[in-house]
Amino acid sequence: MIHGFSRFSALTLSVSLAVVLLACSGTKGIDASGPLDPAAVIAAVEARNAVVRALTGEGTISVDTPELANTGNIEVRILKPDSMLLIITGPFGMSVAKGLVTSSDFTFYNGLENSVATGATTAKNLKNIIRIPIEFRDIVDIASGTMGFERRPKNVIPTGAAMEGGYRLTYAGASESTTYDIDLEHSAVKRYLRKSAGGDIIEDVTFKDFRKKADLYLPTIITILRPGFSESISLVYERMSLNNPPLDFSIRIPKSATKIRF
Repeated sequence: MIHGFSRFSALTLSVSLAVVLLACSGTKGIDASGPLDPAAVIAAVEARNAVVRALTGEGTISVDTPELANTGNIEVRILKPDSMLLIITGPFGMSVAKGLVTSSDFTFYNGLENSVATGATTAKNLKNIIRIPIEFRDIVDIASGTMGFERRPKNVIPTGAAMEGGYRLTYAGASESTTYDIDLEHSAVKRYLRKSAGGDIIEDVTFKDFRKKADLYLPTIITILRPGFSESISLVYERMSLNNPPLDFSIRIPKSATKIRF
């Protein structure tokens, strides 16, 4: 028991110490030889995520919604915590879309329609771009393979249980439940699952095929499913680079592009 020290402060200190250790020695898995404390698992995952400051990736993206079904090549550049560049190309390198998204606003160029959209970075506005409503912090964390616990229900104490190949944190709320499946070897979230009180899946985010980049293992296959809305996005990285700034976040937009303001 820690006297005169809040639970949040204790967790913050655990994360801070873990970040220092990880930065000095590279990431290590979570020791599962004995009983695991949920707070210690959370601290280890957050410390591992803090190692990722900048990321570039190239691969393919597939979007499937009632309004759109398409696949293209994608380049992602992320500088945490507040900048993200997306470049999507089609056959023969044709520019389909380019977007610069920050924590406050976005610029998105549609090459097929020669139009540029700008506006505040909100879940509602981002849905107009990527077809799925998502907060900026979430898309940065998901695309960089560094999902943390910001989306967990507030004021709910998690329960932890060992599972095959990992550890499961469960937050059981009155209206819905949230589970985080943790890859203990890589100290990373490998699945985030949100269900209604009736057991229906609201959202399912998975991270697969972890590969070593510098001193960290990052997922190369990321999928977001929202079955109730028939929406899905999958991102498959073929090449990735970790913590290799400076990154170029400039995008060129034709002067003839039609301007749209959200």
